[in-house]
Amino acid sequence: MDSSIDSFVDKKVMVLRETDEVIKAARAMGEGQVGCVVVADNEGHISGIVTDRDIACNLVSNEMDPHTKLSEIMETDVVSLSSESTLEQAIMLLKENGIRRLPIIEETKHKKQRCIGILTLDDLIAGQFLNINDLSEIIKTQIQRKKRLLGKSKNNENKLSNAYHKFISLTSIEIDLNEIETEEVVRFIVGSIVRRLHYTGGAHLIANLPKQFQEEMLDLPAGPDRNITSNSLIQGVALRTGKSLPESAEIIYKFWQIFRKLIGVGSADHILHQLPESMREGFEKLVNLNDEVNHESRRELSV
Repeated sequence: MDSSIDSFVDKKVMVLRETDEVIKAARAMGEGQVGCVVVADNEGHISGIVTDRDIACNLVSNEMDPHTKLSEIMETDVVSLSSESTLEQAIMLLKENGIRRLPIIEETKHKKQRCIGILTLDDLIAGQFLNINDLSEIIKTQIQRKKRLLGKSKNNENKLSNAYHKFISLTSIEIDLNEIETEEVVRFIVGSIVRRLHYTGGAHLIANLPKQFQEEMLDLPAGPDRNITSNSLIQGVALRTGKSLPESAEIIYKFWQIFRKLIGVGSADHILHQLPESMREGFEKLVNLNDEVNHESRRELSV
């Protein structure tokens, strides 16, 4: 028997108008602790979706005023689902369309649409209702879908490309490496995190990445690879940069602070909390390693 989607629908959905401003959407997502807002027209029909990553990418590229109307940045190619649909139908839509969010709608007695919730890929991943093949198929379709959408809008393609290059540029300045070295280090760190996560968490991270990362990350072996630790990350960065271990630890910490803004703070923190506690603490405290090592070095010199 087909299962109902009811228990997977997040009723804490935020619905805003096309004329509302980006700053209002950002506040709504922050206060409601959600990753997106649904946008409706004057009739209440769904006309778009704006995610925390949409806002982050636009802000990182420095091409958006906080008072920009949602109609200018929202994704309009929205697929929705009836509240009477089954879980199997929801999964099929995700796979066919390469999407991560499905607004759930019902018709009012006046034959108008009303958004009553949202079903996300993350919820299905958390509930382990998708196997690795389903996840891989969804993400590959998502990549192709993004390419089609970007092909229709050169402006959006330029914004996302600018956001990626601005991210590399900002990271390069912050960690004091040239951009080629920075990109190599970034790909190593991100790839290591993908491999250390359970395959469901890895898929979630890949789905949030800029398109410049996604295809190569899909070719990585499914996690969790327990050989990846905070120490192996630090050593890997040191090997690629010629920096000391404390300097490499600081590079990882600084990278993560900028990366969180690129993919959205909520998504980044969700990913981080799927890592083992020892590794998670390493990410959160890597910046302190430099002080600890320097203190130990000074102590040894004084003996």
